[in-house]
Amino acid sequence: MAVNEHKNLDDANRHNPKGYEVATNDTVLSKDNTPGSTTTDGALVWLAKSAIKVVTPTFRGYASLLENYQFPSSYDNNNKAPFQIDEDYGSATISSGTTVAQKKFFKISSCMLTGNVTINSAVVQVASNDTNALTIALVKYTPAAALTSYPVVLFEESITPSTANLDAVNIATVGAGDFDLRTATKGDHLFIMVKANAAGGVADNILVSVTAEIGYNV
Repeated sequence: MAVNEHKNLDDANRHNPKGYEVATNDTVLSKDNTPGSTTTDGALVWLAKSAIKVVTPTFRGYASLLENYQFPSSYDNNNKAPFQIDEDYGSATISSGTTVAQKKFFKISSCMLTGNVTINSAVVQVASNDTNALTIALVKYTPAAALTSYPVVLFEESITPSTANLDAVNIATVGAGDFDLRTATKGDHLFIMVKANAAGGVADNILVSVTAEIGYNV
């Protein structure tokens, strides 16, 4: 038997896998499901690590809309939390220019990340008692020692309900290209915010559910 079989080679003399030199950093080698005649004829592909370890948290709640954004009620408000979205952010635009007491964000029933992530996609579902346009935002907040803080937009999705009925669900898909920002870091909290797009939508009652596909960069 030949002594230069692959299993007998020193590590330094073994070659890297096919496509290694041009593969993007933080990827792993896998085998896809390319349509073919057998179940074993797939092609080798390099996948982002964020496509391997994936979680799909769901954020849901109900609200009576304002023109300003609203965020969920604090978890220590047992009459409203975790589903009532009724805390007035104070602005129709989410930015560092509008801050609130950090404790309000910290008390939201949110999704806290245990590592750095890339958000791959999301599905948004909304029911409304009217057909006025509204916007749902998925945001992140980073806890810190400061007394005030502000959320950062991951995506904003505008939906015009097709039917004025809380039993009729409108669905939107948020792809990778629809995000304002797809990354978040260990310790960040994710939650949703909602608003009416115009004065005509104020006081509309809505039900909202957002599920995000979040990949950990490990």
